[in-house]
Amino acid sequence: MKPGRISSNAGDFEGIREFGTKGKVPWPRRDGMTLQDRLYLLLREEGGGFPPERIAREIFHFRHGDRQVQRHLVERALRDDPRFRFDPSADLWRLESPGHRFTVVDLETTGMRPAEAEIIEIGAVRVEEREITDTWGKLIRPTRGVPPEIERLTGISNEMVADAPPLPAVLPDFLDFLGETIFVAHNVGFDWNFVQRNVEEILRKKLRNARICTVKMSRKLLGLPNHRLPTVAAHFGFEQTSHHRAWEDAEITARIFLRLLDLLDTHPDLSLENFLT
Repeated sequence: MKPGRISSNAGDFEGIREFGTKGKVPWPRRDGMTLQDRLYLLLREEGGGFPPERIAREIFHFRHGDRQVQRHLVERALRDDPRFRFDPSADLWRLESPGHRFTVVDLETTGMRPAEAEIIEIGAVRVEEREITDTWGKLIRPTRGVPPEIERLTGISNEMVADAPPLPAVLPDFLDFLGETIFVAHNVGFDWNFVQRNVEEILRKKLRNARICTVKMSRKLLGLPNHRLPTVAAHFGFEQTSHHRAWEDAEITARIFLRLLDLLDTHPDLSLENFLT
């Protein structure tokens, strides 16, 4: 029997031993992703849930064998992964509800393009069970200094970052804070692309956190002339005292996000999954 394959014999469980013991099935990696990772991404894209037989056939490639064997192997593969839950009423594997742990992030950078600009400040706010539970923030010393126009915009000067740590020293701490929470930002593509590029270049890894954009939520839930952060903050009565500082913008965005979650509850046709990317 080839490594990583399960016997098609309905009564033959010898192949399970190839995947280890203690009830865990370490499925082989392809392109740096486990098969569980692929299932997670597919469920995020399609929503709803998948029956065990479909997962066995399309994700784990168990195209032969007894139905109960397939179901058992899928259950072993997914039961200890916190991203998934089994819904017995519908006989479907679904994504675990993402509505509990978020990290709201804001960055200040020396420009708009991740390939050319540098991060000079990160602000992050943890949201759990509809409450702000923790905060994290750091100034960062760029390698090429803070341009004058960025200093005028943010108030962050070269003097302020002169003794700050460089990004390689800060990034691991930020990722520890982020963990596997959902990454939330106002115009999430901007912040995510900066973080992802630097994680890839500095740490040689790739983030796979789910993401939510509060701009997208605002456009769907609020009838405003524009959806810039100051406009949405003013709509909810939130006062900003330090525009373009990551720590305050992250906090304001977190408060906006909580209000948007409350509004989302009044739309039975929408759920948080509609805004996940």
